[in-house]
Amino acid sequence: MATVLLTGFTPFADFSQNPSQQIAEALSGIRIAGHVVESAVLPVEFGRDVELLFPLIERLQPRLVLSLGLAATASCIWVERIALNLRQTNEGERPIIAGGPPALFARLPTDAVARSICDVGVPAVAHVFAGTYLCNHIMYQVLHQIERKTAPRQAGFLHLPLSVEQALAEGRMQSSALPLSHLEKGVHAAIASILQAPVDGGQFGQ
Repeated sequence: MATVLLTGFTPFADFSQNPSQQIAEALSGIRIAGHVVESAVLPVEFGRDVELLFPLIERLQPRLVLSLGLAATASCIWVERIALNLRQTNEGERPIIAGGPPALFARLPTDAVARSICDVGVPAVAHVFAGTYLCNHIMYQVLHQIERKTAPRQAGFLHLPLSVEQALAEGRMQSSALPLSHLEKGVHAAIASILQAPVDGGQFGQ
């Protein structure tokens, strides 16, 4: 059966939870538009993330690779347009892939995906770029891998805000947050919307 590969990250910094992990695990095994969702939870560690993810892509050959991450400053779901060939380290900024394109567009129609999430009552916007940390790293690496292999897969990244449950548990109620059930509904709607877009065409990144 055709598959969707959905990834999240483990908790990091002083966060005890990561909604991207929780949503990836919650949607694992369900069927959306004739595709089964296969989920993976990645470590928040440069290099180890792709060491785990790339073999899964090769094995599953998914129609869609959709990665999730936490953006604690977000007030809604961000559908990321662009991944930069840039990572921030303790030694300063450096390229993710030497000689790689400066930036790569998400291989999905970001505006349409954001609208589909809003249509189910969950706030979302098409956002400019995924930052310079692990979220951007995994987005760029996946897009570069797809381009290099000239495969017509779809791929992109969603940044999730804090969940209400996490904000309560961690004393972060000054932060914007959405119920975990809303985040799950939004990601489900995003996947369904992407699977309706052309695999080898369409306004990717638009």
